[in-house]
Amino acid sequence: MLSSAGVQASSMSAQQQQLLNLVNAERVRAGLSQLQWDDHLAQAARLHTQRMADRRALSHQFSGEPALPDRAGSAGAHFNFVAENVAYAGTVNELHDNLMHSPHHRANILDPKSNAIGIAFAERDGELYVTEDFAHVLADVSGNQFQSRLIASFNRLRASKGLAPVSVHSDPKLEKAACNAKLQPRAVLRQLPGATNLTMFTASRPDDLPPNMQEAAADGRLRRMSIGVCFKSDQKNGFSTYWVAAAFYPTP
Repeated sequence: MLSSAGVQASSMSAQQQQLLNLVNAERVRAGLSQLQWDDHLAQAARLHTQRMADRRALSHQFSGEPALPDRAGSAGAHFNFVAENVAYAGTVNELHDNLMHSPHHRANILDPKSNAIGIAFAERDGELYVTEDFAHVLADVSGNQFQSRLIASFNRLRASKGLAPVSVHSDPKLEKAACNAKLQPRAVLRQLPGATNLTMFTASRPDDLPPNMQEAAADGRLRRMSIGVCFKSDQKNGFSTYWVAAAFYPTP
């Protein structure tokens, strides 16, 4: 019986290692990168699998249980994509074979967006219940590290257009605005004398510059940027997001 939904190991059991090997063998045969083990995803999978075994039922969300993104986020995973397979069968090989013969489960196993997996088993009445949580996990970087990489990405884009890099300084007012997670650029801009433009956006990777940042990078009149960055876990869907507020100042 099985069900699907698409939305480094400290210790692994023999069953977890066996299923991980089977999954990665399928990905190698399909020309995909192997998945890395993620303890946070495994913890989220462990709690859910135990619920399934206790209830002798398959589900991606039981009554009163958080949704998959929330479970993974609460376990400490940082990600911008997550998906899940759940199933039960008599053996690990039987579980994997059943999953690979189901189009939805196979698609999750062979999804090129994923780079990590967590697996958990629970046994009940001679059956093995399993949860496979797949995700594209993000590098665990601080707000300051993310900010430095974003600035470097911005100035590389300027250099590609033959423009000089902008000077940058961190602004506590912009960091506060980013942490408030209220995207109201006009209200914030009024607090920044001399700034002619301000953009506020969310991103999971520092190279993901939105169109208004790309436009600013192409503006030869700009010479200075103030910035504030705040890491937030989206309470609605559990995804990891950096909130950014950047103000631009023209040549004096």
